[in-house]
Amino acid sequence: MLSVAALIATTAGAHAKGGGLTQFTFGTANGAPLCDGGTVHKTSKSLWAWTHYYARGCSYNYNGGFGIGLTGKDKLAGRFAVLSDDTYARQSGIAVIYVLPENMKAGGIWTSYYTENGTTASELSSGVLIAGLPTHPGHHSTGEAVRNLIRKN
Repeated sequence: MLSVAALIATTAGAHAKGGGLTQFTFGTANGAPLCDGGTVHKTSKSLWAWTHYYARGCSYNYNGGFGIGLTGKDKLAGRFAVLSDDTYARQSGIAVIYVLPENMKAGGIWTSYYTENGTTASELSSGVLIAGLPTHPGHHSTGEAVRNLIRKN
């Protein structure tokens, strides 16, 4: 779980209304960039589409996937969007969703969840958003947690 300070952390960033476009890189809880991120296309305030991108040199051998999602509101989490991702389902049979803050900005908290069988779901990983598309050429991505699940099976 992330600290209260991490949950409250905010930095400069823009929130686009319907039809807007937001680009981001996934980061660790400490703010280190991973080599993947995405572009969110806000079809309306509550309906989003997105593309999952990987930076060149990322250890996960895939150029990205896509998904759709809806926004919602929770007393503890505030306003958020839940986005599906077909990247891992096509390759490993593991379904993954990402929960992003509706007000997309650097420092916003993201969390991913997964299911291997469609009957149970668990948290996969989490961190903070970093402005802009991924450029980090490292070997760490949100896919590492999925690869670790595959190795266990």
